[in-house]
Amino acid sequence: MTAPRPKAPLGCYWRGNVLWAAAKVRGKRFAWTLRTSDPAIAIERRDARLKGLRDPAQAEDAKRRIQAGDRLTAAQTAFVVAAIDLALKRNIRRGDGKGARR
Repeated sequence: MTAPRPKAPLGCYWRGNVLWAAAKVRGKRFAWTLRTSDPAIAIERRDARLKGLRDPAQAEDAKRRIQAGDRLTAAQTAFVVAAIDLALKRNIRRGDGKGARR
């Protein structure tokens, strides 16, 4: 018999063996796979995606400033650092050391 799976975190739900997230931003419903069965990782991934959904202008402005070599605001720096941390954690947990998927 299989062990019972943990309860899905707030804003997440199980679809098969994978956690998915759902949120309503500015009246539009978004749902996406979190590609994990670990509730702790699911919370991090959901929060990171929600930041981009709630303030897409900040995400795009940060990307433009980085490409232009301009200074970022404190909020943009925090957003970029969170995105980098999430990417690094995913690659470390995957254990392949190859970086981003191609």
